[in-house]
Amino acid sequence: MRKWAFHGLLALVLASLLLMTSCGSFLDGSEESKSHSTQKKDPNSPPETEEMIQIYKEAKAVYEYMMVSHFPLRTSESSVIIEGMDYYRVEFDDIETMTDLKKYLKKYFSDLIIDEMLNQDIKRYREIDGALYGLNGDRGLNPVMGEEQFAYNESSDTKVRLEVMVEILGEDDSETAISYESYFFVYEKLEGKWVFTDFPYFR
Repeated sequence: MRKWAFHGLLALVLASLLLMTSCGSFLDGSEESKSHSTQKKDPNSPPETEEMIQIYKEAKAVYEYMMVSHFPLRTSESSVIIEGMDYYRVEFDDIETMTDLKKYLKKYFSDLIIDEMLNQDIKRYREIDGALYGLNGDRGLNPVMGEEQFAYNESSDTKVRLEVMVEILGEDDSETAISYESYFFVYEKLEGKWVFTDFPYFR
């Protein structure tokens, strides 16, 4: 864990204590923090803490493929240029078409979030001649967002909430956290399947 800046130490400690009191202890998601198995007792029940963190990490990687960068592409092959942008054939698991992509996204996200991802001003993915192509480009990540810690909150048998507390790094010192921000990710059971219904991506 990065050291806290001196001037913000007291405020951060007090705020952390308040958060831990209301939301439970934070975990860093590392192997060392695991205190029990991530195996679900019942696939219909809410995920256990560590399993929820792992699900979040997988979903975040997929979200970044959709909104920040791209799935692996066949860049050694010729591109298709549309509106001045280069698209290459997607090469990832069994995703060959737009239908395959939507099916894959449904493992993690609600239909509303999927629609938002697929209907951006700049289309990152297109189906061309029956094959899925992706835009070869990315917007980069926010450099002031640091390490993450997690607190698990269960609201009911059909909805859970994961709090992600993120370090805010100093612009002049990328090794020092000067504050932090919390984001809340909602994971709900819809039509018998668990998916994220709120995913406030922050990077």
